[in-house]
Order: sequence, then structure tokens, then C-alpha cells
Amino acid sequence: MKNINKYKYIVLTTLSLGMFIVACNDDVEDLGKKDKPVLTADGPTSITVSEGNDAILKFKLNNSISQPIQYRLVMLNDESTAADQDDYIIPGCRSNDPDCVAIEENGGPVGYIFEIPENTTEYEVNVATIIDLLPETPETLKLKVISNRTLLGVVGELYYTITIND
Repeated sequence: MKNINKYKYIVLTTLSLGMFIVACNDDVEDLGKKDKPVLTADGPTSITVSEGNDAILKFKLNNSISQPIQYRLVMLNDESTAADQDDYIIPGCRSNDPDCVAIEENGGPVGYIFEIPENTTEYEVNVATIIDLLPETPETLKLKVISNRTLLGVVGELYYTITIND
């Protein structure tokens, strides 16, 4: 009788251990591969507008989640001739502004944070252009879109070029 109980114990232990290993293997395989929403352009990435009009940046997520997702529009000043707050205004919080971004969130390239609401797959950011008093040549604003520090969503190489005509 003792041998039968010992045999049952060995079989049950082996089965339990085997099921545990299989379950762990699935977890290891999926580790780091959660389906984060991927942000892409949902329209042209080269936009031409006249001063005083908005350039509309259209975005699309391949799936939505139940939390808001933050991204950042980084101004590429070396590739731009337009000046922030003089030639254009991007809505939202500037990533180096301590009045609207917690210090621990600050870091990386400076840009404007935009937040896509939960359960949303399409989103727009309106970049307002400012009318100058003096005539001038067309100005260019080059923006790169990056994931913000929450990293709830991802983005590949996504750039927008806005040409502002007088």
C-alpha cells in the first residue's frame, strides 16, 4: 500500500511540475511582447499652410487600450526655420515645463506632449500658425513624434514637415 501511495505522489508531483514548466514557458515567450498600440500617420506628413491657418497632424493607432497614451512632438530646430511661439503654436504641455510636467517625467528631447484618450484609435493635433506683419519667405517646421515616458504606446520613425507660406 505504501508503494502505491508513493507512486501516486511521484506521478502527481511530476504532472504538476510539468504543467508549471509549460505555463512558465508560455509566459517567458510572451514576456515583452505585449501588444502596445503603434502610432502611425493617418494622412500626409508633408503639409503646406498659409500663415494664420492650422496644420492638422492626423494620427492613427492600430488598436486602443483602456488608458490614455502620451506622445511627444519634438521640434527639430536644426532642420527648421520656423520659431516656436513666433511662427507657430503647438497645443499642449511643453516637456521641459515644470508647471505641467513632473520633474521625474522630464528628460529626453524637448517637445510638446499630446495625449490620446483611452479607447481611441484616431487623433488630431492642430498646429496653429501665426500671421507675421512683414512679408517673408516660406518657413519650415520639422517635427519628430516619439513615445513619451509612460511608454504605453510605440511609434516608429514618424516625422512631419510643415511649410508655412506668407
